[in-house]
Amino acid sequence: MPYREKKVAEAIKHAVAEIILEELGDPKLGFITVTAAIISNDYKKATIYFSSIGDENQQAESLKHLNRAAGFIRSRLKDKVVLRYIPEIVFEIDILLQEEQRIGKVIDELKKKQTTEK
Repeated sequence: MPYREKKVAEAIKHAVAEIILEELGDPKLGFITVTAAIISNDYKKATIYFSSIGDENQQAESLKHLNRAAGFIRSRLKDKVVLRYIPEIVFEIDILLQEEQRIGKVIDELKKKQTTEK
């Protein structure tokens, strides 16, 4: 990713996180953390990745509420980030954290199995 795209994506990530924290008062969102933003080459679409505490149903519910609030977030984004064109916003669940936890559990199970076999 070119330097300018990285800077724009980082600015959008911080602004979206701030908007969610300060302006979205929906308790159905739960506790979420914006983890990354990826912007398209033409700067017209931004995919915002987030992680949340809870099971898959709670994460799906958070995703649904965030995507429903994407228009509001986009309208507030123009006050926080100076761009010629404010990108469309799409939210996605960041599965990296879940994969790390799954791998950690597998490693722990293997270690337990090795210690019991000795």
